[in-house]
Amino acid sequence: MAKIGCLHAICTISMTLAVMSSAVAADPVLTQLKPQGAQRGTEIEIAFLGQRLGDGPYQVLQNEAGIEAGEFETIDGKQVKCMLRLDENCRLGRHALRLRTASGLSNLVTFHIGNLKEIAETQPSSTTEHPQEIPLDVVVNGVVKAGETDTYAVDAAAGERL
Repeated sequence: MAKIGCLHAICTISMTLAVMSSAVAADPVLTQLKPQGAQRGTEIEIAFLGQRLGDGPYQVLQNEAGIEAGEFETIDGKQVKCMLRLDENCRLGRHALRLRTASGLSNLVTFHIGNLKEIAETQPSSTTEHPQEIPLDVVVNGVVKAGETDTYAVDAAAGERL
């Protein structure tokens, strides 16, 4: 009789672990935000990239006021887009975001809010022959891949501090 009770307990524990591991496997996973930041007081379209993102409804979760998500657009199971409205009094710096979907809550990713205008990196910008021309007082929003070098050109007077 003790063997049957022990076998029943082992089966129950095994089934519970199997259900728990499948529930975790269904959670969405974020790998990148594009762009990774924006200027406060603006509205910007952001793409959430990752795995298992295709099942709305969606919600962006954060700990502080000042970031409001608009309508969501599902591109596929690996990308969801939405407009973020950043209040002009939103705290500068890193903000932790999560994406909630019908199947669960994603991992934390960071979104950077700054005071300066942000522009997108353009390609090619990897050689001194083809630098990306940018104005002063901007943030270039892009991704530097392993072994990559990006070059930029700015208008400045000799001796001017950048």
